[in-house]
Amino acid sequence: MTATVTPTTRDWHRLSACRDADPNLFHAPDSDIPESDQAREARETEALTYCRQCLVVTECATDALALRPSLDHGIAGGMTRDEREKHRRRLATRRLKLTRKAAA
Repeated sequence: MTATVTPTTRDWHRLSACRDADPNLFHAPDSDIPESDQAREARETEALTYCRQCLVVTECATDALALRPSLDHGIAGGMTRDEREKHRRRLATRRLKLTRKAAA
């Protein structure tokens, strides 16, 4: 079961802390050579520094959570892909509990 989140308008993007950053920080490089764990961790840590100082990280996270997981990758909304997937699962579990409670 996948949680549904409504995407926000993209107007917030022009206010993002990462707007002028190298996009390669936020996504694994497209290469035949796999990225090492150490290189990935360093890249993601640097990308997340932008998220920690961003005024629109909530809007970015809402937008990122609205993406289908198959299109979801990289750092967005201050979270990695795995963190966003965990968040989606928590939302789905919460929604299911609320639905069951309302039906009881």
